[in-house]
Parts: sequence; C-alpha cells; structure tokens
Amino acid sequence: MKKLVFLLLFIGVWQCSLQAQEVADKNAMILRVGKMEFQDPALQRTIKPDLRTAFEGILEETLRTAAGESQRFEITDSLTAAQLDEDMRSELAAVVDDPQRATELRKKAFETIFAVDWVMDGAITQVQMMRKGNYGYVCTAHITVTVKDRRSSMLRVVDSRPFVNKVKDTKIRPRADQAFRAAMDEIHPRLVEYFTDNFGVYGKLVRLTEKNDAVVNCGLKYNLEKGDVFQVTHMVPQQTADDKFYYEEQLIGTLKVEDVLDESCVCKIMSGEDEIISVNETGGFMQCKQIMK
Repeated sequence: MKKLVFLLLFIGVWQCSLQAQEVADKNAMILRVGKMEFQDPALQRTIKPDLRTAFEGILEETLRTAAGESQRFEITDSLTAAQLDEDMRSELAAVVDDPQRATELRKKAFETIFAVDWVMDGAITQVQMMRKGNYGYVCTAHITVTVKDRRSSMLRVVDSRPFVNKVKDTKIRPRADQAFRAAMDEIHPRLVEYFTDNFGVYGKLVRLTEKNDAVVNCGLKYNLEKGDVFQVTHMVPQQTADDKFYYEEQLIGTLKVEDVLDESCVCKIMSGEDEIISVNETGGFMQCKQIMK
C-alpha cells in the first residue's frame, strides 16, 4: 500500500513538471466537442426523445464541421478523451510494478487530454416547424454556441453566440429531422465566418533561431500572412487539490510574422525578448495567439 501511495504522489508531481514539455509537441489550439442539448421549453416534454437526439446529433455535426472549416482548431471528442482518462487511471493502478508502462500511459494521457484547450457546447433553444402543404416542413431553429476555456479552473466562457436560420433561404423537407438539418445548412456559412473572424490562430513557439527569431508551429494552412502579430503567453501548468490540471497564463511578449511556410512561420520578437529567451532556455510552454485585426 505504501508503495502504491508513493507512486501516485510521484505521478502527480511528475505530471505537473512534464505537462508543458509533452503538450509542446502538439498544436496549441485543440477544440473538444462537448455536450449538445435540446433546451426548447415549449417542446421539451412533447417532442419524442429520438427526435431530440437526432436534432442534437445534427447540431454536433454542423458545429464540428464549421469549426473545422474555419481552420482555427483541431477537433477532438469529449467522450473519447474522458474514456482515455478513465482507462489511464485504471491501468496506472494495475501497473504499479512496471515503471516503463506507467510512463507510456502518462504520455498517452498528456497527448489526448491535457492538450485540449477549449470546449465547445451547443444548445437548441427554440424550434418551430411550419407545414408547407404536401411538400413537408420548413424549420426555424435558434441555437447557441458556447466556447469555454478548459485550461482555466472554472471553465471560463470565452464566447457565447446565438444563431437563427433565415426561413426564406431554408429548404422545405418532408421530415422534421430533415427540415432541422436544412435549417443548420442555412446557418452553416455564418458559423464558419464566426469561428474564422472571432478566434485567432493559436500556435506554439517551438524554438528560437540563432538570431533569436521565433519559429511558431502554424503557417499557410491557417491563412497566416506576413505582418500578422502574435501575443506570447507562458503557460504554467498547475494542479488543484483534487488532481485536476489547468494552466496559469503569463503574458510575456509579442511577435510579428516575417515569413510564412507551409507548417510554420518565422517571427521577429517585438517585445518581451528577455522573458521569451528565458522561458525558451528552461523548456517552458509558450502559446502564441494571433491578434485579430
């Protein structure tokens, strides 16, 4: 028992000290698709459960696709990450005498769980179905998209935005679920625009050149251009008393993009050079957020 307690204590300290190093190999902005809920109070009791589930699935598919098309995020799945977290904890308890296997499991956990920065939830707040003769239904759908910061201890809301489809531009469909999907199809371009215009590109400062130019791990794929500006934040891993992990953020400088490559960009340090060099020397995790124009 003493050996197990010691190992678990060691794991906690080891996780906190190496978390920044492990996630530094991943793209910084990873968006986890969270819960999708049908919340219309007028229909909550009368609409069939299988139709509510269908609406929630269509909403998740729409938001996932729009966020991906914006090229602002890498998308992951909440259930997958949660299951991996549970599996990792169970397996760690079972391999107490196998340090090598325990190390492999911890690395897997970092790559699948701690690299997630934001969580996206969706809510269906109102649905109206209008019968159009023998042709079927046209749907008016009100939805709300909420993005939360998983790195904060309280899941801080980054942004929350309502959307409603334009009925005149929404196609008539024979079934209710198809009509709801048509409503989401009409909203879809505005969702892509929302993610693109309101969420800057995120990357990691992966290294400094001999001239102390900063190399950031995002490039043409994210539509970056010469002259774009990043703010640099030192992400310091913290651990709560109940073994939950989050980041303490320290703004330390700014970068200006000088050259854009396929998978990276080279930036001049505009401010905070001493702090950036110091964190780089210690192997700290520096996140770079594009400042929107």
